[in-house]
Amino acid sequence: MYSIKKQDNYLLYYDKVCKKSEGLVEKLLKGEYEARETLQEKRDRVVKLIEVEGKKYVLKKEKGRGILDIFLKSRGRVTLHNSILLREKGFKNAYDVRVAVEKKSRFGVSESFFLADYIEGEDVTSKDYSEVMELLAKLHSLGHYHGDAKPKNFIKTDRGIVLIDSRLKKKFTWIGICKDVVRFQKRTSEYLDLNKYFKGYKKHLGYYLAIALVYKKELINGADIIKEVL
Repeated sequence: MYSIKKQDNYLLYYDKVCKKSEGLVEKLLKGEYEARETLQEKRDRVVKLIEVEGKKYVLKKEKGRGILDIFLKSRGRVTLHNSILLREKGFKNAYDVRVAVEKKSRFGVSESFFLADYIEGEDVTSKDYSEVMELLAKLHSLGHYHGDAKPKNFIKTDRGIVLIDSRLKKKFTWIGICKDVVRFQKRTSEYLDLNKYFKGYKKHLGYYLAIALVYKKELINGADIIKEVL
C-alpha cells in the first residue's frame, strides 16, 4: 500500500504507485519547495498551498498527539492510508494524498504532515448538491465517510465533483456517516431531499445520535430543526 523509510528522527510514508512520492518526501524535508499561500492556520495545524517543480500541492501540518500516535497512527498517516485504500476500491472522486511524515520525539510523535495533489476547480453551488449527495452515498457504500461534509469541501472539476479536506475515515459505526448527512444539511441554506439519497440511514439509531451531536446547540436553545433532518 505504502512504503516506509526512516530518516533521522522522521518516519516517511509514501504511495508506492506514484513514482514521484519518495522524491516529494525528500524535497519537503529539505525545504525544496515554494510556499504560495496559507489556506488555513489554527493553534494545532496549518495548511499551505505549495509548489514543487512547477506542480501545486496542499501541505497540511498538524501537532502530534505524542504516544497516542504510536498506537493509533498519526492523522497524516491515517489520511494517506485511507486515500490509497479508496483508490484501490475504485473511488476516483477524492483528492489524492501522496506522502505522510511523522516527526518523532521522546514522547511519541511531535508533528505529522501530509502532501496532497491540489485540486483545480470551482466551488459547488446549490445546483450541484444532488451530485454531492450521490458522491457521499457512494463513499459510504465503500465503508468510509468524509468527517467534515460541507459545501466548501467539495470542488467541481472536469472529472466531476471531488471531495477534499477529509481523512476519508473508515466506518466503524453508523454515527460517522450519519453525521456527514446531517452536517451537510446544516451547512446549506436550501432544504435538501435527504430521503432520496439517505433514506436507509434513518433506520439506524446512529442517525438520531448524529442529529443530537450536530444540532446540540440548536436543540438546547429550543430551535425547530425537525423539517431539516427528518
